[in-house]
Amino acid sequence: MYDLAGNVNSSINRTITIDTTNPNATLVSPANASYFSNLSLNITANLTENLGIKNATVFVYNQSGLFNVTDITNFAVGTVQATVEL
Repeated sequence: MYDLAGNVNSSINRTITIDTTNPNATLVSPANASYFSNLSLNITANLTENLGIKNATVFVYNQSGLFNVTDITNFAVGTVQATVEL
């Protein structure tokens, strides 16, 4: 396609996919609202997303407020298990 000034345009078709499926995180262990006196604790969750999970952030609170924030990155498509050690 040309305009009156002789400029040329060539467009490329693009496909856009809109992901309407929400990701899901299910706590595996420890049980929700559990209390521990240990200084170390593993937190395990199943993370599910139909197009893959780029990152997840785990927020851990104790009686004083926010205790730990851990970022986890580069998951495969489907259900994966993530473990955070405190």
